Amino acid sequence: MRSTKLCFRHSPDHAKQALKASQAGGTNRSPSVAFQEEITLNNTRDIQKLIGKVINGVWQGKVPIKVGSTVGFLTRCWLDAYEKSELERRVEELEKKITAL
Repeated sequence: MRSTKLCFRHSPDHAKQALKASQAGGTNRSPSVAFQEEITLNNTRDIQKLIGKVINGVWQGKVPIKVGSTVGFLTRCWLDAYEKSELERRVEELEKKITAL
């Protein structure tokens, strides 16, 4: 801003506008704004669909990169947990078959 030594954010003349800008910036980064729908993850196909939406959204500029990165990290955690629980289930199944012999 050329008329003052202060930036837009710190100028008392623009305090209300700066506050609105900050609030809008925080709101548009939330996942609910990015996806505009509730997403439930029950299986790996749901993860596949979600990752597809996130990647497309990031490429199209509709999903903020930070949201995309967070969703990527969390889905990786979900898949790791799913894989471990599936492996445990299969081991338990094999143990039951072995003890039945």
